[in-house]
Amino acid sequence: MNGSREQLAPRLHGIGVFVQPLERNASWRSETSADFLPRFDPDTVSTHGEAGHASRVIAPYFNAQVWILDAKTLAVLDTRERYDFERIHDADSAALDIDAAIPPEKLAELVVRFVEESC
Repeated sequence: MNGSREQLAPRLHGIGVFVQPLERNASWRSETSADFLPRFDPDTVSTHGEAGHASRVIAPYFNAQVWILDAKTLAVLDTRERYDFERIHDADSAALDIDAAIPPEKLAELVVRFVEESC
């Protein structure tokens, strides 16, 4: 993964849901600057598990930093960072608001499955 965590809010920590409500337009990217978003929509998974591409997504994430300590001295022996996310997009939904595209019950089910697979 690159330093910007594939354009998914690099400062998120813990377990949560990130919502990207804006549609990406290729004209937003300048040919002279590498700082803008990539031209193509990122990979997504539908609510049915099918692969796709979309810029308007709901993305459950799991970001944790783990410290391994020496039990006697409490010295830090090792640190590890764990960062996982999954972009979800429901192409079948007619909702204009991405928050309304996936019902809360379905989103909860997807988040539970995602966290179980991340741990």
